[in-house]
Amino acid sequence: MYILNPLTARLNYVETPKNELQEFFRRFLIALGPRTEILADVVRTDARLACWSPDMTPASLETRGAWFMSNVHTRPRTEAEIFAIASKSPYALPVPPRTLTDQTFSLAADVGIYFARVLMRLHPELQWTLPLGSKNFVDYGQPVIQGFRGGALLNPVRIATNVAYGISSGKRYASRLRELIDVWSANAQANDIGSQRQES
Repeated sequence: MYILNPLTARLNYVETPKNELQEFFRRFLIALGPRTEILADVVRTDARLACWSPDMTPASLETRGAWFMSNVHTRPRTEAEIFAIASKSPYALPVPPRTLTDQTFSLAADVGIYFARVLMRLHPELQWTLPLGSKNFVDYGQPVIQGFRGGALLNPVRIATNVAYGISSGKRYASRLRELIDVWSANAQANDIGSQRQES
């Protein structure tokens, strides 16, 4: 039975005190290994993936991607949710009537964590960080990875959640996470080359 990730409760990061965000970050880092094992257990409940191993290789994301596609689910938004979203937007855009289920948000977080661990195994120089500068920054207060070209930051949970939204809209995203590993890996390698040239 899949255990929901307790760290996926959608915080209002901007309004959460910094000390609470730092505690959240600490618990997030501690949970990286355990959440991967929980995710591996639920993946292996699929008879086709009974021997799947979280070996932190890009290839392991290929089978994981197909599994993720079949486990993305949505639910109708309540009127209160639609009103709250619409009232915060400066534009008169229609609010999608459906959103991801809590379990899908949780799975996306765990898939994002695994995505990050694969990438960081390929590039050990990458590091987790918690941006607490400007509250206007889109990933303020959320765990991100640093060490990319141009100072770019990667929010792997956001990446996986966006993939889940894409799947829910009908996109065939079985290989999307594997493709994104290549994209971000190239970004990290470019940064490595630049650093080596500066040192020489």
